[in-house]
Amino acid sequence: MRVEIDLNEEAIAMIVSAMRTAGLVATVEGRMLPYAVEELVEETGISTTGIRRLIEAGELRRIPNIGRVLVTAESLRRWQNGRAAK
Repeated sequence: MRVEIDLNEEAIAMIVSAMRTAGLVATVEGRMLPYAVEELVEETGISTTGIRRLIEAGELRRIPNIGRVLVTAESLRRWQNGRAAK
């Protein structure tokens, strides 16, 4: 049986958030591209201010010398596994 459901972006975001809370969504281990702050907010559920504090504290590693704040995928994985960024 095939079922199609048409959901708007807000509904999808709410569903994904609930699934993350329930532990049903995991980060894709293979991601190599850096994360923008907005993506980290979505990925972790931590506020923009909280993400920036983690970067300032060295918990997440920012890519240096670019105008935009981007965090390496590796440092996010390390942080999620309870280890500090290198």
